Amino acid sequence: MAIAFPNTIQLRQMTSADIPQLLQIEAEIRRSPWQSETFQKEIDNPLCRAVVITVIEAVVGYGLSWLVGDECQIHYLAVGKHKRGQGFGELLLFDALDYARHQGAQWATLEVRDSNLPARTLYEKYRFKIVGRRDSYYQDTGEDALLMNAFLGDPDYHQFMEEAAHDLQFKLSNEGKSP
Repeated sequence: MAIAFPNTIQLRQMTSADIPQLLQIEAEIRRSPWQSETFQKEIDNPLCRAVVITVIEAVVGYGLSWLVGDECQIHYLAVGKHKRGQGFGELLLFDALDYARHQGAQWATLEVRDSNLPARTLYEKYRFKIVGRRDSYYQDTGEDALLMNAFLGDPDYHQFMEEAAHDLQFKLSNEGKSP
């Protein structure tokens, strides 16, 4: 499903040239930020869909997902603090799920911090359900992770994604007016 963006917003493949901006966002949002080598491995991984969102050519968010068989593993979605709440995280999730569905994935899975209520709310909007818990999963805090999955093969999911695309396009059109 194509979403039309304002001309100030772009979703594109991540490249090595993006790594300096990715590291800046990492330092801003994570206690244990990823290093450039980690991003380069993801960019080079043929199973990984690595994308960035730019606003006026500045990277504001990025997403990493892996497609293995009929499953999409949402590996990492991140948006800089100054751009949160504007639909960019949702766009990254939507892109990963839409791509996976078109590649034949039936399931999507992810882990999320138990305390990350904004992310959990977004995932629940996209029909993710809690299916397990990983005790002390996050090394930086010892916090548990919730394991969530969504059934992309549900016959109603296509219609849901059409509606989500419409809503997201409207939200991003309004945000794109004042980046």
